[in-house]
Amino acid sequence: MNNFIGVRLILLVGVLAIQAAIVVAGFNYSEALDKTFKFFEAQRSGKLPFDQRTKWRGDSGLKDGSLQGVDLVGGYYDAGDHVKFGLPMPFTVTMLAWGTIEYMKEITDLNQMGHTLWAIRWGTDYFIKAHTQPNVLWGQVGDGDSDHYCWERAEDMTTPRTAYKLNQNHPGSDLAGETAAALAAASIAFKPYNSSYSDLLLVHAKQLFSFADRFRGLYDDSIQCAKQFYKSSGYSDELLWAATWLFRATGEKQYLKYVVDNAVYMGGTGWAVKEFSWDNKYAGVQILLSKVLMEQKGGAYTSTLKQYQAKADYFACACLQKNDGYNSLLTPGGLMYVREWNNLQYASTAAFLLAVYSDYLSAANAKLNCPDGQIQPQEVLNFAKSQADYILGKNPVSMSYLVGYGPKYPIHVHHRGASIASISALSSLVSCVGGFEDWYRRPGVDPNVVYGALVGGPDQNDDFNDDRSNYEQTEPTLSGTAPLVGLFSKLESLYGNIGQHKRPTTAQASTGYHHPETHIPSTKSPAGTPVKFLHSITSTWNVGKTTYYRHKVVIKNISGKPITDLKVAVEDLRGPLWGLSPTPVKNTYELPQWFAVLKPDADCNFVYIQEGPQAESLSSIKAYVEMRTNNPSSLLHIRDKFDAGAQLILLVGVLAFQAAIVVAEFNYGEALDKTFMFFEAQRSGKLPFDQRIKWRGDSGLEDGSLQGVDLMGGYYDAEDHVKFGLPMAFTVTMLALTLNLMSSGGETAAALAAAAIAFKLYNSSYSDLLLVHAKQFFSFADRFRGIYDNSIQCAKQFHKSFGYSVSGSPVKFLHSITNTWNVGKTSYYRHKTTSLFTFKKVSRPRFQLSATITEFHYDSTSYPLPDNISVGWWHPTLPISDGK
Repeated sequence: MNNFIGVRLILLVGVLAIQAAIVVAGFNYSEALDKTFKFFEAQRSGKLPFDQRTKWRGDSGLKDGSLQGVDLVGGYYDAGDHVKFGLPMPFTVTMLAWGTIEYMKEITDLNQMGHTLWAIRWGTDYFIKAHTQPNVLWGQVGDGDSDHYCWERAEDMTTPRTAYKLNQNHPGSDLAGETAAALAAASIAFKPYNSSYSDLLLVHAKQLFSFADRFRGLYDDSIQCAKQFYKSSGYSDELLWAATWLFRATGEKQYLKYVVDNAVYMGGTGWAVKEFSWDNKYAGVQILLSKVLMEQKGGAYTSTLKQYQAKADYFACACLQKNDGYNSLLTPGGLMYVREWNNLQYASTAAFLLAVYSDYLSAANAKLNCPDGQIQPQEVLNFAKSQADYILGKNPVSMSYLVGYGPKYPIHVHHRGASIASISALSSLVSCVGGFEDWYRRPGVDPNVVYGALVGGPDQNDDFNDDRSNYEQTEPTLSGTAPLVGLFSKLESLYGNIGQHKRPTTAQASTGYHHPETHIPSTKSPAGTPVKFLHSITSTWNVGKTTYYRHKVVIKNISGKPITDLKVAVEDLRGPLWGLSPTPVKNTYELPQWFAVLKPDADCNFVYIQEGPQAESLSSIKAYVEMRTNNPSSLLHIRDKFDAGAQLILLVGVLAFQAAIVVAEFNYGEALDKTFMFFEAQRSGKLPFDQRIKWRGDSGLEDGSLQGVDLMGGYYDAEDHVKFGLPMAFTVTMLALTLNLMSSGGETAAALAAAAIAFKLYNSSYSDLLLVHAKQFFSFADRFRGIYDNSIQCAKQFHKSFGYSVSGSPVKFLHSITNTWNVGKTSYYRHKTTSLFTFKKVSRPRFQLSATITEFHYDSTSYPLPDNISVGWWHPTLPISDGK
């Protein structure tokens, strides 16, 4: 180990040039799931919400549909382009909804239900907009030819945003049928959380299915510019697919009868397929109807449902290579291979489908019947897992094809937004053609990591070329990524930290490829250093006469306080670095997006590979931590040295919370988060899916029922279970006012009016509704005056009101003590209250000011009122026009 003394620590990353696979003990499916949702955020079109996590994206497509006089803002961009293609988008939503339905508990346990429903609703809200009449569906915005001619950000789009529609004269049974299926599936997913929205989705689903069935035709005959990008092979499968989902959503036998009556004519029991995709839904139909059969709900249709299940078995057996030679093609590494362009989408859909089918078989205590013998449900699930693991890195090139996951993933993704600097970093316009010259052909890594994007993946020989121009392999799609939500949730429940097994925290290498870890001398951190660096060589291998070393660096927060804005400057870096995100500053990296804050005792890893003698594979780095302090310009410099001679410069402070007073000893962000948890603990009514206070349950579900009114919801007041009106309204006012003070809203003491301001930026229709009620309440309060606890007298002893000066009143009161005197041993104070009129004009030139002053008591002593204080007066000519 003496070879390390005096040698600089060099962070250099190389590309692995070896075909042997790493045998990984386990994958973090929960992390992969979270990244998957970020991809859907990156694909959003329209006005982005306040909780958008993919910060390099901005609002876009805000005029979609305006030329045709319809609002088509929203929805998703399809892939690496900016077209909102009709057929793959609803299939994406169907897959998201199906995964939610099957794995609702698993997703909830992972605290991801909020992101799941958001991802679904971003699509379904758009479909509702696009379905402007029962027999009209707007099926596409933009066209592929003009869009692909340009390489520009969504925020800069200059290409035509032409919208295309389907109607009776221009039908599209495949697209309308798929959209009906998506809305029906989504209605099931939303049913436990928002029943009214669920019902709305179902209304549109039924209308669209009727439109698709009554006016039959291929959508790309009506929207011909879609044909070269998403050509439909037929619409029969979509009609069966939609009817099957409508049966599951409604239980209405007419839809089951439809799939039975049309089983032969539409190919449901005739087509034996080895593909499940945005274009071919037969395998999905067959497996869904197998569930109906195995649950013994087929009734008179049992015979036909058995034929559907026979075809479902064909699909599963072909995937498992148990189909008497009629099997799906597998690559040498074990990946299901269907076709050259974006093959991983077929592997992901098949894996999800088999995971679901294994659950159906297990629930029915059944086996998969294949020509090569009976197969246990666990073996079916094992194949699904093998495809997920291949995607995440268990493959011959040890590459994760889910962008942002693992130490090695594609860094030249065929994606316009990922490949061009964010509009927040580069505000100048990136032109249509200029984008090709400046960004598309740029050899560097993508400036934005499009986390969770499933790229097209390797070819039939497991080879992968990470090149932006290689769109067959490096372009991600919505429809390929969507099935991973359900799949990862299922696998995490079984193999992750929430299942009966614990997920391994480190990967174990196979012999012959990795050597046991060789540790570089540990860092000797001086007192006060907030982070500790643990550096090790985890593997070595030879290619010809060159030796390669895989280095792993762990950054651990030992400060006891949260750290933000960690930067790592790497000198002499000649290749990519994995595990950290690049910054606009050359050779400088920062924490990845999912590590916005490095919490106390938490750690972050990054990896690099370097060739040459072991000592020469090290170099110097400079790491610094930027954290706000009471004096942001005051920085504490700490020098930390590796035994190898590397220098670390640490700029230390404490994490600040916006709009708060910064004190070094307190974590206001943590305190804020805990404050919100208290409000969750006080909730009354049916609790939402993302409730974090798990020891609470639903309560007060019949509030108001005796009086024939729905009063469920609201907050319990304190440690009791009374919903007192006055303090609850004040609470909401304070919450809303806090948010308003951080933006440009105005002050108001009325809870609904204040909340209307708070919601204005995020949900304008809800804001308008609040304002309607606020105005009505003000009119009611002003016209019919009185103290509330005179009407609700049981509140008087708990929350007694001392007046009803209406918020927003034209008068303010200034109070002061003007004199003191003694009577014997008792001191008296003279209080003065001045009324200040705050308005310029009123409808009446005179008004009445009344004040009621009562005795107050302290230690049972009554304080007498001086004789010269009047308790009420009328001023007939009080001047008010000057505002005083």
